Amino acid sequence: KFIRWGITHQAILQIMAPPYIPKPNRTELKGLHPLQGATVANLSPALIDELGITSLKKGVIILESKSGRVANRLGFKVGDIVLEINGFEVDRVSTLKGLVLHPKDNWKVLIKRGDDLLSLLIPR
Repeated sequence: KFIRWGITHQAILQIMAPPYIPKPNRTELKGLHPLQGATVANLSPALIDELGITSLKKGVIILESKSGRVANRLGFKVGDIVLEINGFEVDRVSTLKGLVLHPKDNWKVLIKRGDDLLSLLIPR
């Protein structure tokens, strides 16, 4: 029940689970780049709810960072959200895969870790 303009109304609301839009597209990154060995996924309302994230609506999150692989050795952590690679916004896994496809002399990676934004400059 709710009151609007002094009149009591009744409404029936359907509760729905948050959607997986975009689909997670869980992917282990391979190749010669700083995120090699990380498993990443697209953030969606459902994945945000599943992981308990409160501050972001879109992006790509690191779900796993395999021991001994480049991403792990460079200090990337589970829960890091990749926001930019070399100044280009990372909004989906497919975008991230395209951005790391070709080796670079230097990599600039912007991530969100908890409440902090970290800008990492990584030489090849």
